[in-house]
Amino acid sequence: PQVSARCVHQGYTFVEFKGVSTGPADPLPEFDHNEFWIKVSQAACVGGPATGYDFPPHVVHVRSRYGTAWREEVQGELVLRDSPWDPLTTLLPMREQVSAHLWWPIFLDREVKLAGKLDPDAFLPFVDTISGSRWPGSNGGPKR
Repeated sequence: PQVSARCVHQGYTFVEFKGVSTGPADPLPEFDHNEFWIKVSQAACVGGPATGYDFPPHVVHVRSRYGTAWREEVQGELVLRDSPWDPLTTLLPMREQVSAHLWWPIFLDREVKLAGKLDPDAFLPFVDTISGSRWPGSNGGPKR
């Protein structure tokens, strides 16, 4: 069967995959996936740059545990395209495509907890990155 997918953000297609499933693959063992998010709420300001916070920056640790319900190997090609919102080709270029698969997870557990505070003054110059992604931006939009 044919497999295709694309990611579109603000009208720009920035990731596209086309390929074909080559059949079932061995399931993965259960595993933990750790993510670290930044939780922050910038203070509202009118007519000038941000000067503070309604909620100062904190690191949030999210641990999720997964199993595998089904997994298939896929042969195909991943294409990255540049966009002002998601500048993958310029800031995170693909060196090689190692493998691709379709994966149906079994969600087993999730734990979310505050991991610690960040220095609010040191963080302020970075508060305008796009959705915490570390891409340079302005007020949640692309760099101008």
